[in-house]
Amino acid sequence: MSKWTRRKFITVTSVAAVAAAELAAQQTPQRPKKKGPTRYAVHPAIGVARLGNSPDEFYLEPETIGGLPIECTADGTPKMDGGRPVFVKKFKDDQGRIRRQGAQFRVFAFDSNDPYDPGREVTLDDAAVESIEWTVHLANKKGVWYNNDQFIGNVYLAGDKNAETENANYYPNPDDPPTPLVDASLRNWYIQGEENRQKQLIIDPGLMEVAADRMERNGIESLATPGALAARIRADLDQQSPAPGQIVLQLRGVGKDKTVRTLDTFVNSVVSQSNAGKERRVDGLATKVIEVATSAGALSDLRPIYALGIFGVGFVLAAVGGVAVWRRLSASKVQFEEEANIDAILESTNWSKPPEAFAKNG
Repeated sequence: MSKWTRRKFITVTSVAAVAAAELAAQQTPQRPKKKGPTRYAVHPAIGVARLGNSPDEFYLEPETIGGLPIECTADGTPKMDGGRPVFVKKFKDDQGRIRRQGAQFRVFAFDSNDPYDPGREVTLDDAAVESIEWTVHLANKKGVWYNNDQFIGNVYLAGDKNAETENANYYPNPDDPPTPLVDASLRNWYIQGEENRQKQLIIDPGLMEVAADRMERNGIESLATPGALAARIRADLDQQSPAPGQIVLQLRGVGKDKTVRTLDTFVNSVVSQSNAGKERRVDGLATKVIEVATSAGALSDLRPIYALGIFGVGFVLAAVGGVAVWRRLSASKVQFEEEANIDAILESTNWSKPPEAFAKNG
């Protein structure tokens, strides 16, 4: 029997450990006997789209790590050949313009009681599916998220204490204040405060798109685009949040009926958007919006100024006119009194005297 050396021992035990781990991984996990409610999820969780200057041609993102993008038809249907996807070979169109890359999302169904359920894709071919409606909400939230560092770990485990090990980097809790001293800190760490960060760093026109669509359906054509509505909101809408989940809105505008209709339409959009996402909120509460009573007949900011100016000018003109009239009346009064005195003198004069005596007496 040959002697065991330290090198042989380490080699054999290492191979045995790898084999044991491989066998453990290949063992069929214990599945639950009773199925739970069906859980639906959209995959991939993160889709990657890329910009290009080709106006018409695009392809779909890769579905495997390090794989090639997939060719598709004009409506986004993947091209297949023999049951396999057709991969992209040309990344530019015939005129040398860069083709765009689209992200393909699909719906999968899972057994909520089985963590090992690989899931199945849900399509319109399923007998239990009547329709599938997709809603796209485009927003740029990169500015409030983590710095990209592929050596840190899984960002899905951010803040999970079980993922934190000694002398190892991991993503901190996103609720912690960002700091430049952590490699995987949140971006733009110098902007502090969650509410302030979301307000300054997130570009999210979703609410404006929904509200603008409602404005158009309600006949408010001047606010039927997100840009026009956003400009009006920034200029004329005041908001306060006296309590969590509560917003007080006051809108200024010209014309009572139109202002009320505009405010009601916007409030309905806010409530709809907020309540649609209440399942994602920690407190599970719906958003309550209070319309300030003065907003129903609110005037434009300039109208009170105009009214004050008109009142001031009118007062000055009335005062000047009054002084002029008073002076004229006063002059007339003096003239009238002088003429009355002259008449009295003439009536009391003895006209029977000869002119010589009258001249002598004068």
